[in-house]
Amino acid sequence: MSAVQLQFLFACLDFPGRDTVTVWEIAAKLGYTSQHVLDHVDDGRLMAINSALKMSRRNLRVPIDEYRRWVLSLLTTQDRRKFLEELPDATLREVVREGMAILARRTARPDSDAILFPSTTATKSPNAVGGISAISGTRG
Repeated sequence: MSAVQLQFLFACLDFPGRDTVTVWEIAAKLGYTSQHVLDHVDDGRLMAINSALKMSRRNLRVPIDEYRRWVLSLLTTQDRRKFLEELPDATLREVVREGMAILARRTARPDSDAILFPSTTATKSPNAVGGISAISGTRG
């Protein structure tokens, strides 16, 4: 597994061990139609390489690092809610599970919030779900 793969936020959205992926594989993974992914390619939001032997047909392959960049851009824009809502149920559950695991690891380290948000303090909330701490205070 490469260093970039280890840094990818959600493993369930990744393609481990791959150098490139097809538009159709991306569509299946994210619950999109292949046309929706092609629209992103045509609009320049997702870069793909055409490996077709005939110019009359497209055989698009997306480099894995470009796919990861594109997914992260979808997760960090104002449209992230729409992106998450469009994921297949099983994939969304896996994203939530991975997110909860990240939060659990963060709360297991008492100084993690101080590192991430220096002027924020972590306190246990009686309403915390599954032992997850609530954050109180202000960010400087």
